[in-house]
Amino acid sequence: CSYFGDSPLHFAVLFASPQTVSLLLEKDIELLFLQNAAGSTPFDILKLKFKEDQGNVRLGAMFRFCKAAYDLWTE
Repeated sequence: CSYFGDSPLHFAVLFASPQTVSLLLEKDIELLFLQNAAGSTPFDILKLKFKEDQGNVRLGAMFRFCKAAYDLWTE
């Protein structure tokens, strides 16, 4: 984790790397719920980024993947 508590998944979301996001979540789905120092999860950050740029194909793919993982985990 970084000084601000960002995990590798936080960074993968910030830099829009769908391959890294899927790889990390395949290893540990709970990373989706890990909060940084500001209290934001990677999924929180992804939701904000996707809301700001809904036309971004990479963000859209990551959002759908993470949303599906989130929905499965929280059932």
